[in-house]
Amino acid sequence: MNIAETNRLKIRRMERTDAAFILELLNEPQWIHYIGDKGLESRQDAERYIIEGPLTMYKKLWMWVICRGT
Repeated sequence: MNIAETNRLKIRRMERTDAAFILELLNEPQWIHYIGDKGLESRQDAERYIIEGPLTMYKKLWMWVICRGT
């Protein structure tokens, strides 16, 4: 579900289906160097990260993830 959308930006909730993207992003050398290694080694790890992180934040804190439009 998109919360807001323009030609260049989508604001939406992160979903479990974003696991492949999260796995790739959090294993980028720059991410690990500047933010830290989150220990994600599989798609299942990434799904768990999404469930325990962003999905929990939505319920408790009303925080959002911003995704670039494609």
